[in-house]
Amino acid sequence: MSSLFKLENFVWQDENVAINVQEKEIGGNQIFYVGFSDKRTPLVLTRMNSFSGSMWTSLPPGRKEAQYIGNIIEAHFKGG
Repeated sequence: MSSLFKLENFVWQDENVAINVQEKEIGGNQIFYVGFSDKRTPLVLTRMNSFSGSMWTSLPPGRKEAQYIGNIIEAHFKGG
């Protein structure tokens, strides 16, 4: 869990939008606050476990870009 390491912030950019990702820890749970360079509302993401495996979800649930942005976060931490 992040409490052993410094929480990390990073920026990811493609040709259309930049996202500013801030890693946070709340109540022992790792979350990510995502700000967008366009006019989208900021996004809060976390990983959840379900019967079909682990997946990214937004808080509150329902943001369709949650899995896509979650994959970007995951690639960043894996060094890709």
